[in-house]
Amino acid sequence: MIAFDLPWHGRSMPPRGWRGTVYENDITWYMGIIRAFIATLELDEKPVLVGCSMGGSVALTTAGVYGDEFRAICALEGTLGGNPHAPSRRASGPGTWRSTTACSCPRGSPG
Repeated sequence: MIAFDLPWHGRSMPPRGWRGTVYENDITWYMGIIRAFIATLELDEKPVLVGCSMGGSVALTTAGVYGDEFRAICALEGTLGGNPHAPSRRASGPGTWRSTTACSCPRGSPG
């Protein structure tokens, strides 16, 4: 298991010179950080993504946008509310939710 804090969260320190700058929780930026981190690891198999709170919201959105890149995704205390990048919870088809469960495992995988 490999765990890391997203920038500005957990025990990660803000970058030097951060005072006086605008800080935003940008879902697209965080998804890019997660995907770049995973690519850097050069894993032999698809990873399982777990996020809690704001990370859970990122995980839910990642499931809808990049779900095929993961073995499973689990969002703890995440929400799709107010997220313009989130897949529709009412529509059907690729990139949309088929249930209201918080954990998503691709078809054919255990879980």
